Amino acid sequence: MLKTRFFSEAPKRVPSPVLRLMLILLCLAGTAIQGSAMGFAQHTQTTEDLRIPGNWGSVRGFAARDDGTALDPGFLRVYRTRLPGSPAQGLPASVRRQAEAVAPLAGLPAAEDLSNQAAAAQRLGVDLRALAEMRFGSGKYTLPNALLAVQAGTALPGFFHAYIAPDQPGAPVTATLYCLAAGADGATVVSLTHLGQVPPGRMRAIKQTVCGNERRSVPTP
Repeated sequence: MLKTRFFSEAPKRVPSPVLRLMLILLCLAGTAIQGSAMGFAQHTQTTEDLRIPGNWGSVRGFAARDDGTALDPGFLRVYRTRLPGSPAQGLPASVRRQAEAVAPLAGLPAAEDLSNQAAAAQRLGVDLRALAEMRFGSGKYTLPNALLAVQAGTALPGFFHAYIAPDQPGAPVTATLYCLAAGADGATVVSLTHLGQVPPGRMRAIKQTVCGNERRSVPTP
């Protein structure tokens, strides 16, 4: 309505200081719109909380041990970072260290879903014991003995680092899910989320939900 009236009326003289202010505001608005359209493009690290779907059963989400922001019940927290990148700002230090440690997993070849790729990861130089220490700290915990792959060898593989009991391979586990996505410029986007009570039979669905949009999550700045 205002726009129609502006073009239908005779032009009026606008004082130059007011005109300059209007031009500045228009430029600022254009910059804001461009930034919104680019989404996460201004950041190389992000954190996102996702509601846990009801059909996942007893699955729980956990924040990183050095994350000062509590995680609400019924949610999981996804930490994302782009490597190589600037030093993490706002991400827990343990998360950055884990992301850097697992980046070589992008080079694993194709493998059967939920196959244990722990030995293959070690050959690539990924220290799984050190990875567990980054996750749990210096306290007591059960050392993970498996790295279960989902869609290994693809452009968007996922890996669950967990302890699988030999006598109960289908029992729910505590796990960290790592997702990796290759950028067009050779960079790698790594995301991770800490989970509990994860049934191995649900891992494919969990991976699809958490890892689904990694390329768009932290694109090239």
